Amino acid sequence: PSVVRYATLAVAALAYKDEGNLERFRQRDINSVLVSACSPHIDNNYFIAENMCHAISNLCLENANVSDLGKHGACGLVVNILYLYANMHTVVTQALIAIAALAVRQKTDKVHKGNTRKLVEKGALEVTMAVMQKFMEYDDVQRAGGLAITALARLDGNKLTLSALNVCELVSNSIQTHMSNPLVVVKLIYAVEALTHFCEPNIAKFVALNVVAILLQALNKHENVYYVVECIFKALINIILHNKATYYTAFTEAACKLYVKVLKLHEKHAKVARWGCHFIYVATAAPHMQLHPVTAHKDAVSPHGGSEKDDNDKAKNLKDHHKAEKHEDDSERAKKLEPKPDVIPLAAVSEV
Repeated sequence: PSVVRYATLAVAALAYKDEGNLERFRQRDINSVLVSACSPHIDNNYFIAENMCHAISNLCLENANVSDLGKHGACGLVVNILYLYANMHTVVTQALIAIAALAVRQKTDKVHKGNTRKLVEKGALEVTMAVMQKFMEYDDVQRAGGLAITALARLDGNKLTLSALNVCELVSNSIQTHMSNPLVVVKLIYAVEALTHFCEPNIAKFVALNVVAILLQALNKHENVYYVVECIFKALINIILHNKATYYTAFTEAACKLYVKVLKLHEKHAKVARWGCHFIYVATAAPHMQLHPVTAHKDAVSPHGGSEKDDNDKAKNLKDHHKAEKHEDDSERAKKLEPKPDVIPLAAVSEV
């Protein structure tokens, strides 16, 4: 066991962001060796369990390894580890990162879809929710959980299953609990974006939880953090046209001033500018939102003379049109955690 323990740790270290080593490992059938060597020990050695998840996460930086690990049973092992060591936050953190690494990155990726289905079949949704609730105060667990939820929610059907497990309430609570930490907040807001993408029931739930006000609070607190600003704009695009009340909450006079302020602060950051302008365009182009957002009364007559239902239908069509323009790889960055200086770097599925 001691040899396996330190060998898996070495694999994790050598595989991290090193294309050459990743290729060498793959040529030497590392995925099969890793799973077969660790499987006999994970029930009674949490060091090996944790290190195996760490190694899997870093090996998954190469897509060929993702496919191979899925074939060799890594998905089931990782979920089993999460169940076995649900009381140990360090193991839980690594297992959640491994789930995010193995799961869907892009909806067009059949390999990751297959892995995600395997994860779900083994109970990944339920155990992810359970450990996030258990370790609500732990920054690392919430960051990793945000990654896992974002990845799992990309597979059709999982959004509503997660919703039934109270994911909307959990994520909203976690954002508020860790509001001062932008590295946690960004992962959780990406989870909001993934959960609300073309999913009206989840949007309605988040709206009922006052998520727009929560996002505005995060925007105000982290206005200087470009990656938080960017992901907030993306999440708001999914949510603001849910109904007029939501729209008015998002476009108070103070909120409008804040949007302009952050766009000016990050005027040289292309992605912030892109999503900020896209957010403003979607909002101002909505047919039933032509009244001034700060002064318009909720019950005012439509400027086009149509019924509110007609206007809402038009707005929904516009919202769906603009959502469809978002590239599938835009939220891929939500699958990375920044490395800590005093340990071997955590898996970095993508850059923030």
